Amino acid sequence: MDYFWRPFLRKSVTEYVVKIDDGEEPVDCPSAQAAYFELSADAHPLVATFIGLSGAILAKCKLDPLDKFYCEFADLAKIHFSRIPIFTSGGYPKFAFLRPSGADYLQEYRTDLIATIDARASANESLDDLALRYKRRGAPTMVEFSSSDWMPYRDIFKNALKSSDMGSAVTDEEVASLNLAAGSSFAGASVFGTGFVDGENESLGGLDTQHGPLLQGEDGEIYAYYIQAEYQGSNQNRSYRQTSAPCFAFNRKMPVLTKPTLIMDLQPVSKILATNVSTSSATLEAPTLEETVEQTQELYFKTDNPFNKSIRFALRSERSKLLDIDEPEPIWQLSLPSSLQSQSRPVEFLDLMRVERATATAEIAFIDSKVWTEAKSLDFWDRESAVTLTRKRPTRFEYNGLTAPLSGARIDANGEQLFASFAPKGDWIADRVARYLGGRVQVLENRVGVARTKIETRVLETISLGGQLWAFEVEGSIGEVEKSRLLGGALEVGELSAEITGFSQAQSGNPICEIYLFDECSEFELPQSGTQALLLEDIGSPRLWRVIATTAILTDGTLEKYELEDNYEVHRPELGNRVLQFTTRNTVTWNNEVLEGSLGRRVAVPLLLPPPEIPNLCFDFDEIGKDYFGRSVFRVTAGACEEFDSSYQQSMSLAGGRFDDVAGFAENARNGLWGAQPSLGRKVLFEVFGSTDDLSQHQDISVAVSNVRESDGATGLPKVWSKLNQGD
Repeated sequence: MDYFWRPFLRKSVTEYVVKIDDGEEPVDCPSAQAAYFELSADAHPLVATFIGLSGAILAKCKLDPLDKFYCEFADLAKIHFSRIPIFTSGGYPKFAFLRPSGADYLQEYRTDLIATIDARASANESLDDLALRYKRRGAPTMVEFSSSDWMPYRDIFKNALKSSDMGSAVTDEEVASLNLAAGSSFAGASVFGTGFVDGENESLGGLDTQHGPLLQGEDGEIYAYYIQAEYQGSNQNRSYRQTSAPCFAFNRKMPVLTKPTLIMDLQPVSKILATNVSTSSATLEAPTLEETVEQTQELYFKTDNPFNKSIRFALRSERSKLLDIDEPEPIWQLSLPSSLQSQSRPVEFLDLMRVERATATAEIAFIDSKVWTEAKSLDFWDRESAVTLTRKRPTRFEYNGLTAPLSGARIDANGEQLFASFAPKGDWIADRVARYLGGRVQVLENRVGVARTKIETRVLETISLGGQLWAFEVEGSIGEVEKSRLLGGALEVGELSAEITGFSQAQSGNPICEIYLFDECSEFELPQSGTQALLLEDIGSPRLWRVIATTAILTDGTLEKYELEDNYEVHRPELGNRVLQFTTRNTVTWNNEVLEGSLGRRVAVPLLLPPPEIPNLCFDFDEIGKDYFGRSVFRVTAGACEEFDSSYQQSMSLAGGRFDDVAGFAENARNGLWGAQPSLGRKVLFEVFGSTDDLSQHQDISVAVSNVRESDGATGLPKVWSKLNQGD
C-alpha cells in the first residue's frame, strides 16, 4: 500500500529527516519503520548513516552508484549521507510508517477480522501447550520463555483477570508486568495471546480461531495489523474495547536461505586464566589452581539475505597433542543479542550485504590446539542454514601466568649481596603452561634513576567509540616517545582507571587518548570539561626493571630454589642510600619466543651503604693566589702515580697546624666555598676559602680531602696532608 510510504524531508544537502509535509508546516512523525532509496549512475560512493529517535546510530551502509537500498528499522528518525547524494527519478528516499494508535486513524484503513484469540484461556494453560503457537509442522517449538519465566507472569495475569471479573480496577503493577512480559519478545506476545503463528498447528484447540486466509496478496504488499481487546468493566452489563497501536508487515515469500560468509579477521589469541589459591603451608598439603585456557577471536559475518535475523556460531578447537586433552564442549553463541536483550551495536552494510561483527571467547584444550569457527544463518522463519567453516589456525599465545611471589628480601651490610626468599612451597604452584614449557621465575629490580612516565593534564571532551572503547581529548601535547611509553599504561580520571590503547589527534591539535574498559558493565560518570587527568606508564614496563636472577620451574609446579643468596651486583656507588623495589615474573618459551607473565607482588628493601672509603693517595697542595675580596684559592695535586677516584666527588677542607688524628683536624678545619666537586682529569682539585690571614700564626698548614657520594651526599673520612706553612 503506497499510503504507508512517504518521502523524507530534506533538512540539508546531506541530511533527510522523518517528517510529513502535506503542504502546511511539516509535522514530526513518531518514527519510521523502513527506508528505501536508489542512487543514480552519477552518484559518488558514500556512506549512509541511519539514526534513531534516541540519537543512537542504527546502521551504517557503504554505497556505490546504482545501488538500491532497503532496510527495516525500529524508530528511524533520519538519514545522514557522507556526501551529497544523487538519486534516480523514482528513487528519492522514502520511509514507511503507521500513524499513532486510535480508532479515528484506523477508520481510514479497510480492516478485516482475521483471528480471535482467547487471552483468558492462556492464563490457564501450561507453557508447553501455549508454545504450540510457535510450532510449525515438523519443526521444533520456538519459544524464548522458560517455564520459570512463565509461571510468575501467569499468576499476575490470573490476578488481573480476577480483578476485572469482580469489577475492580487492574493495578498499575499488573498492567506494567503484563506489558513488560508481552512486549519483551514475540515469543512473549505469543504466550500472552497477543500474537500467533498463522494457524498451522491444529492442536491449539480453542485458543485461536482463524476467520480467513492470511497474507494472500501480492508479494511485497504491506498489511497493517492491530489488536483490539474486549473485556467487561465494572458495569457487568457493558463491554469495553481497547485498540492497540497499529503495526505493519510485508507479505513476502520465503527467500532461499544461504550460508553466511565468515571471516576470521585477525589471528586468534589464546590466554591462560589461572587463580592460585594460597593459604598457610601448615594446613595445605598441595596448593590448588583453578585454570582454563581460552581463545579470543575477532570475527565478522556477511549475509546477502535481507531477512537474516542473526548468526549462530561456535568457536572450536582441536585436541591438544601436547597434553592429550580433548576439545571442551563447544558453546553456540549469537552474533547479535537476542530479542530479549538490547542491541547496542549499529548494523553495518558493505556492498549491500549485511555485516555483523563479534568478539568471542571460548575455552580450548590447550595452547597447541588449532582453532576455527563454525557459523550458520537464522532467518525470521526460524530456519537455519548449512554450516560455514573457517580454516584452522594456530593461536597467538599471550602468556599471563601468575608468578611465585617474594615473601621477603634484604641486602647485606656492605650492599653487595641480595638475600631473597619465595613464598613457601605449599603456598604456590605454577600453571600448566609454565610446567610443560620449562618455565622460569625471574627476580627483577626496579631500575634506579629511571622514572615512570607520568603526565598531568585535563580532559577537554569525552568520546564514545562503542562498547568498551572510549576516548578523551586532553589538553597539551604528548611527544612520540611519551606516547610509546604510555601505551598499555593507565588513564586516571576521578574514580575511573582504564588501559590506554592508542593515541590520535583532534582537529584542535590536542592529543586524543583512547582507552579500554576491562569490565563491559563498568559504569562511570563522564568527566566534565576541565577535569584533571593523569596518564601513567604501565608499572610493568620493561624499561623500568632489570633481571638480576632466575630459578627454574619444575614439572610438578614447584621451584628449583626457594632461597637466593648469590651476588647480584647490588653494590653500586652511584645508588646511595635508598629503598629498592624487587618483584618476580614467570617466563616461558613457546615457538622459539620467550613470553613474559605479569609482575608479582613488589617487595621494598632498604639499601644502606657504608660511607665512601678514605682516599688512597698521596697529594701535594699549595695556595695559588688571592682574589679581590681576599679569598684564597688552593690547589690539590695527586701524586705522580696516583689519581682521585672518579666514582666519587671530592671535597677539601683546611686548618692551621699539624694534626695526629682526624678528630683533631675536624675541630679546627674550615670548609671550602665550592664544596664537593669532581676532580679535574682525576689529578687536580681546586677550592676557594675565605680569608686565610689568620693561618700565618701557624708554622704548619693541613689540608684534608674526602670522597663524597653524589647520590646521597654521604661523606667518607678524610685523608689529611700537612706541610710547612709558606704563607705571608
